[in-house]
Order: sequence, then structure tokens, then C-alpha cells
Amino acid sequence: MKPLRYVILGAGGISNFHVSEYNKQPDVTVVGFLDINTDTLKRWKGRFPQAEVHTNVRRLLGKTRPNFASVCTPNHVHCSLTLDALAAGCHVMCEKPMAMTLDQAESMERARRSRGGLQFCRPIRRG
Repeated sequence: MKPLRYVILGAGGISNFHVSEYNKQPDVTVVGFLDINTDTLKRWKGRFPQAEVHTNVRRLLGKTRPNFASVCTPNHVHCSLTLDALAAGCHVMCEKPMAMTLDQAESMERARRSRGGLQFCRPIRRG
């Protein structure tokens, strides 16, 4: 079986926990990191030299073609990054809250439904 390929969208704070948990799985591999902070991206590139790092989500998704994306950004960016990931054919794990407004949440769900079998995943539980 081919490993599942994932990207981290928002490479600060909680992303450390996501990477740690995903990497415990033998059939899951990180292929990319997105962040606006280039120093943060350099640190991740040092830990995962095979992974792509980028400040542009569409370029990252196009280059890496991941199976799923973890949205680990500040809350106000969740909607736009989730929509981009769904448009790229990714399953999405979005940190909570999923959106800032009901309209955003509904647009995310419409986008998910329009992509067939794609799913939102619950955040990883700590502890």
C-alpha cells in the first residue's frame, strides 16, 4: 500500500502535535508545509528535507498532490485554506473552530459535498 501523503497548512503552534501524531503511523508521510513565516518553513525543511515548503497554498498543493491536509492556522484562515485543499482533492482535518461564521462553515460543507467522497476529520485528541 502506498503511504498517505499529507501537508500541514499553518506550520506553527499546534502543527508540531499534528506532525508528531501522524508520524507515529507507518503508512503516513509528510510531503509539505505551508506558512507565511519563512523562518518557520526553514525549520521544518531542516527536520523533513524531502518535504516541500511554501508560502502559497495552491502551489504547495499542486506540487505535492497530498491525500489530506491539516489546517493548523489561526481561525480566520480556516475557511479559505479548507476550500483550497478540498478543491485540490484533499481530505481535510481542520482545527476547531472550523470557521468564523455559519456562512463560512456552510460554504466549506458545500465544497466538501461537491467533491464526492472527501471528508472533514475531527481534530486529533490530546492525552
